[in-house]
Amino acid sequence: RRHAGMSAPRDRATTATPASPGFTSRQLVLLLVLTALACLVRTWRLGELPPGLNQDEAISAWIARTLGQMGVDSMGKPWPLFYTRGIGDFPTMLFFDLLVPVQKLLGLSVWSTRLPGAIAGTLAVPLLAWLVARLSRPSVGLAAAALLVLQPWAVFVSRFGVGSSLCSLQMLVPLACLVLARFPLRDGEDGEPRAGWALLAGLTAGLACHGYHP
Repeated sequence: RRHAGMSAPRDRATTATPASPGFTSRQLVLLLVLTALACLVRTWRLGELPPGLNQDEAISAWIARTLGQMGVDSMGKPWPLFYTRGIGDFPTMLFFDLLVPVQKLLGLSVWSTRLPGAIAGTLAVPLLAWLVARLSRPSVGLAAAALLVLQPWAVFVSRFGVGSSLCSLQMLVPLACLVLARFPLRDGEDGEPRAGWALLAGLTAGLACHGYHP
C-alpha cells in the first residue's frame, strides 16, 4: 500500500502538461507595456531614422519590386529559391519574399522597406519573454524582454531594411516550437513529446536558413 501510494503522484507527474509561463496579471500588463515600447522605438520616424537608404536596403527594395511586378529578381531569374545576386554578394531570399506583399499593400518607400524588420523586432520581445519564462521563470522572462526592448544593436537592426533585421525572430521561433514540442530544453520537462510542434520546429528552422547567412 505504501508503494502504491508513493507511485501514483509520480505517474501523474509524468503525464502532466508542462508548466505554463505563469505570468500574473501585473506581469502581463508589464509585458504589454514593454511590447508597446518596443514597437515605438522600432517604428518612430522609421522612414527618416537612420536617414536615407543605404545600398543594401536599396537592393532589397529593388529585388522585392522586380519580384512583385515581374516575377523575376533584379538579374532576371524567375523566383529564385535560395539566393539571388546583389551588389557584389549573393543574399538569401527570405527577406525579399516577405517584402513583396508589404510593397503590394504599401508601395515602394523607405518606410515599407524597413517595416518587416520593425515588426519582427517587436514580436521578438514578447516571444523572448514567453520562452525565457518557460525555461526559467516569469520575472527572468520579463527582464530578458526589457533588455531586448532597448538593446542598441537590436533596435538598430530592427530599423534596417535588410535580411539581418529578421534574425532575432528567426532564432526564437524554432526554439519556442521546441519548447512546445516538450523537447528537454529545461530540467523537469514532463509529458510525451509532441510530433506536430517538433515538425513545426524543424520547418521554421529550415525556413530561417533562407534568411541572413550568419
